[in-house]
Amino acid sequence: MLILYIVHHSFFEVSKIMAQDERYASYMGDKAKYVGSLQYSIQPREEIIEILENIGFQVNHCSHRILNYKDNAETFLSMVTSQCTFNFLDDMPNNLRVEFKNELARKFAEIRAKEYADIIQNNFKIHNVEKEKNRDDMPIGLLH
Repeated sequence: MLILYIVHHSFFEVSKIMAQDERYASYMGDKAKYVGSLQYSIQPREEIIEILENIGFQVNHCSHRILNYKDNAETFLSMVTSQCTFNFLDDMPNNLRVEFKNELARKFAEIRAKEYADIIQNNFKIHNVEKEKNRDDMPIGLLH
C-alpha cells in the first residue's frame, strides 16, 4: 500500500489563519482540523512509521522528501477547496464564498513567496559558506 502524507505545507498555515478570521470562523468550526497532524513534527518520518506499526502495518520503506513544488497555485487551491474538508463553503453566502477563496489564494501566494525568498536566501548563504570554505582551502598563491 502506498501512503502519501503531506507535512510542513504552507497550505496548512493559510488554513489556520483563515480559520481565525472572524468572517469565516463560524463556518469553519474547529481550526485544528485544517492543520495536518504532523505539520510541526521535527521527525515526521519516524512518527508516521510508529503510527503505521502501532495499527498493525509492516513498513518496508518510508521516506521523507522535501519537494520544491512549482504547481499552479490556482489549480492547487481549486483542488483543495473542492475536497470534503472544505464542505463548509456550501454553507456560506456566495459573496462570502468568493471572498474566502480570493483571500485564501492571496494568503497562499503571500506565504509561498516568502518561503521561496527564504529558500533563495538560504541557498545564497550556503553558497557563500561553501565559497569561503573553498577559498580557505586554496593555497595562498592562488588567491587574488
